[in-house]
Amino acid sequence: MGLFGRKDKEREEQEAAAKKAEMEREAKEAAKQMQENLEKRKAEAEAKKKKEEAEERARKASQRRQMAESQKAALERKKAAAILDTYTVVSGDTLSEIALKFYKSAARDKWMAIYEANKDVIGDDYNVIKPGQELKIPKLD
Repeated sequence: MGLFGRKDKEREEQEAAAKKAEMEREAKEAAKQMQENLEKRKAEAEAKKKKEEAEERARKASQRRQMAESQKAALERKKAAAILDTYTVVSGDTLSEIALKFYKSAARDKWMAIYEANKDVIGDDYNVIKPGQELKIPKLD
């Protein structure tokens, strides 16, 4: 092989080495791009998962609020249904006299029912009711 043949072969080898290096660089760049895309998809999936979890927590909180409101409304309806009447205390009234008026009996269980239904209005002493107090008269079973 002559001088030109060797130079041609060297040039071909150099071109092949350069081509190989270029292909390796492109392969590394492609691998890097694939890794970045994978990381981006993972980050997007993680963000989507967190968003869905937050939405689920918000939905459950909303359901709990609605349930609490519904239970409160049901309790209010039950309380309202359990009230026979209301009575405004006048001077000289006693719980037993009020029980006699509404239940036709002044028995302790009758006036205690009125007291228990109105403890928040009357206070701790069932012997002290004041004129102007609005008492709920509960239905008895």
